[in-house]
Amino acid sequence: MKIKEVLLKAASLLQRKGWCRWALKNSRGSMCAGGALNAALHGDADLWAKDAKINPAIKQILKVVGIKPRLSPVCELVTWNNSVCKSKAEIVSVFRKAAKLS
Repeated sequence: MKIKEVLLKAASLLQRKGWCRWALKNSRGSMCAGGALNAALHGDADLWAKDAKINPAIKQILKVVGIKPRLSPVCELVTWNNSVCKSKAEIVSVFRKAAKLS
Protein backbone atom coordinates (compact mmCIF):
# COMPACT_ATOMS: atom_id res chain seq x y z
CA MET A 1 0.00 0.00 0.00
CA LYS A 2 1.35 3.44 -0.96
CA ILE A 3 1.79 6.19 1.63
CA LYS A 4 -1.06 8.19 0.10
CA GLU A 5 -3.40 5.20 0.42
CA VAL A 6 -2.39 4.59 4.04
CA LEU A 7 -3.04 8.22 4.96
CA LEU A 8 -6.41 8.35 3.18
CA LYS A 9 -7.53 5.06 4.73
CA ALA A 10 -6.45 6.27 8.18
CA ALA A 11 -8.34 9.55 7.65
CA SER A 12 -11.45 7.62 6.68
CA LEU A 13 -11.16 5.41 9.78
CA LEU A 14 -10.82 8.48 12.01
CA GLN A 15 -13.83 10.09 10.33
CA ARG A 16 -16.00 6.98 10.80
CA LYS A 17 -14.81 5.67 14.16
CA GLY A 18 -13.69 8.84 15.91
CA TRP A 19 -10.51 10.28 17.37
CA CYS A 20 -9.06 9.89 20.86
CA ARG A 21 -6.04 10.79 22.93
CA TRP A 22 -3.81 8.71 25.23
CA ALA A 23 -4.67 5.33 23.67
CA LEU A 24 -4.19 3.67 20.29
CA LYS A 25 -7.89 2.75 20.48
CA ASN A 26 -10.39 3.42 23.24
CA SER A 27 -13.38 1.37 24.44
CA ARG A 28 -15.69 3.16 21.95
CA GLY A 29 -13.43 2.22 19.03
CA SER A 30 -12.06 5.74 18.48
CA MET A 31 -8.38 5.86 17.53
CA CYS A 32 -5.42 8.17 17.93
CA ALA A 33 -3.22 9.15 14.98
CA GLY A 34 -0.93 6.15 15.46
CA GLY A 35 -3.83 3.76 15.98
CA ALA A 36 -5.44 4.90 12.74
CA LEU A 37 -2.17 4.37 10.84
CA ASN A 38 -1.81 0.92 12.40
CA ALA A 39 -5.38 0.00 11.47
CA ALA A 40 -4.90 1.30 7.93
CA LEU A 41 -1.74 -0.78 7.47
CA HIS A 42 -2.56 -3.90 9.46
CA GLY A 43 -6.28 -3.87 10.25
CA ASP A 44 -5.68 -3.45 13.98
CA ALA A 45 -5.15 -0.18 15.86
CA ASP A 46 -3.36 -1.96 18.70
CA LEU A 47 -0.78 -3.61 16.45
CA TRP A 48 2.03 -1.04 16.34
CA ALA A 49 3.51 -1.13 12.86
CA LYS A 50 7.24 -1.76 12.81
CA ASP A 51 7.46 -1.69 9.05
CA ALA A 52 9.03 0.89 6.77
CA LYS A 53 5.67 2.30 5.61
CA ILE A 54 4.63 3.98 8.83
CA ASN A 55 7.56 6.41 9.25
CA PRO A 56 7.16 8.07 5.83
CA ALA A 57 3.43 8.52 6.55
CA ILE A 58 4.22 10.03 9.95
CA LYS A 59 6.82 12.35 8.41
CA GLN A 60 4.21 13.62 5.93
CA ILE A 61 1.81 14.34 8.81
CA LEU A 62 4.50 16.16 10.77
CA LYS A 63 5.38 18.24 7.70
CA VAL A 64 1.73 19.35 7.39
CA VAL A 65 1.57 20.42 11.05
CA GLY A 66 4.96 22.15 10.89
CA ILE A 67 6.93 19.87 13.19
CA LYS A 68 10.55 19.02 12.42
CA PRO A 69 11.22 15.81 14.33
CA ARG A 70 13.73 16.32 17.13
CA LEU A 71 12.93 12.94 18.61
CA SER A 72 11.68 9.92 16.75
CA PRO A 73 8.84 10.62 14.32
CA VAL A 74 6.59 8.32 16.35
CA CYS A 75 7.22 10.29 19.56
CA GLU A 76 6.51 13.56 17.78
CA LEU A 77 3.25 12.16 16.36
CA VAL A 78 2.13 10.95 19.79
CA THR A 79 2.91 14.35 21.33
CA TRP A 80 1.02 16.16 18.58
CA ASN A 81 -1.98 13.82 18.89
CA ASN A 82 -2.18 14.03 22.68
CA SER A 83 -1.25 17.66 23.30
CA VAL A 84 -1.72 19.79 20.20
CA CYS A 85 -4.47 18.38 17.98
CA LYS A 86 -7.83 19.82 19.00
CA SER A 87 -10.49 17.79 17.17
CA LYS A 88 -11.44 14.91 14.91
CA ALA A 89 -12.01 17.41 12.10
CA GLU A 90 -8.46 18.73 12.50
CA ILE A 91 -6.79 15.32 12.44
CA VAL A 92 -8.82 14.14 9.46
CA SER A 93 -7.90 17.33 7.59
CA VAL A 94 -4.21 16.94 8.43
CA PHE A 95 -4.15 13.31 7.25
CA ARG A 96 -5.84 14.27 3.96
CA LYS A 97 -3.43 17.16 3.39
CA ALA A 98 -0.50 14.81 4.11
CA ALA A 99 -1.89 12.37 1.53
CA LYS A 100 -1.89 15.12 -1.11
CA LEU A 101 1.83 15.66 -0.48
CA SER A 102 2.58 12.00 -1.16
